[in-house]
Amino acid sequence: MNIRRAFISTLVAVISLATISLSVSVAWFASSSRAYVDTIDIEMKATRDLRISTTKDIDDIESYTKNELKDNELKHTRIFSPVSSMYESKWFDKTAPIADRAEEPKFYEYQTALSFEEEPRLEEVSNKVYDEDHNLRDYLNNYYSQDLYLIADDDVYVSINPETTSILPDIDENRRIAHELFESKDVGFRGYEEDDIYECLNNLANAMRISILVNNGDDYNYYIYNPNKTAKTKPTLLGGRLDIDKDSYYDTFTKNSSRYETIYGEVLNERFSDSYYGEVGTGTILPPNSKFSAFTASSHEYAHPFDYDKAVQEGGLSIKTEKAYDKTNVFDLDDGIVIPVYRNVPSKFVLSIYLEGWDLYCINTTMGAKFLAQIEFKILREM
Repeated sequence: MNIRRAFISTLVAVISLATISLSVSVAWFASSSRAYVDTIDIEMKATRDLRISTTKDIDDIESYTKNELKDNELKHTRIFSPVSSMYESKWFDKTAPIADRAEEPKFYEYQTALSFEEEPRLEEVSNKVYDEDHNLRDYLNNYYSQDLYLIADDDVYVSINPETTSILPDIDENRRIAHELFESKDVGFRGYEEDDIYECLNNLANAMRISILVNNGDDYNYYIYNPNKTAKTKPTLLGGRLDIDKDSYYDTFTKNSSRYETIYGEVLNERFSDSYYGEVGTGTILPPNSKFSAFTASSHEYAHPFDYDKAVQEGGLSIKTEKAYDKTNVFDLDDGIVIPVYRNVPSKFVLSIYLEGWDLYCINTTMGAKFLAQIEFKILREM
């Protein structure tokens, strides 16, 4: 497994997760997809008395003389693997009693292509990593997740600052990595020029997400933020057909002695209907030199191909669309990301950073990429 080590250095911000530089080895849905991270520092710089802590102990928070959290105060996260926020409803219930609430977000994946089942096997991603002997590896996680507490000298609403929060490609490192991959004749980039590889690596940042789970007394909300989402960005569907086993063909299953392409992900109504599919042999067959991915593959000549437009328009298929805030609506008291912080009371939230596996940029050709991330929080207004 080709894993490149990475390093995190501190940036000053209102509350800033340090610059994150990481690498992904293979595609989403592959169990060996990993990215290493060495250290995490969080630092805060505020214009008023707003502080951050990893503890809800008010005495410990009050004893802070500097607004920063160092690596030894935080959970250690060393690797990332693509996951998905699909099926949020399985764990997040805003109406649930406090005692029954999920205390941290859950993410899901599909690891196995089952050719004999209409319903794919959904798996919850454990945020722990084991070695080949099934021994737990210390400080290895599939995504970054940290309980944090805010405290202020007044009742305020806090949100992500869209002006300074970013996840961007590390263009210098990606240029170097692209050159190495091109020179090595890596089979995953067969047919690619060096500039093509460089462009692919820079696209990894587009698949990154930031999530906030507010879990503080009566306040219980979950938000997803995509800092690279723009007006031209197509909505991310949390479902569709895939090539999980990486044989360059979409996965299929058998029903009534016929083969159909598998529909993965969060389907909101009937998962199977003949009206979702075309006739056998009418699917796309890509030439051998095409740039295949989990999302771009050929249809088997003997299988009914999944036709998304036909399925929606004629069959009434409904696939969940990711609800992710962007720069235009995140900093909005009425309909944005809002963390209520009450005077001298630690307000809990869970910060997560992850790769959204259903993002079309989360594919093999982002392997080895590095990115820089900064997260900054800012007071919306007083209550």
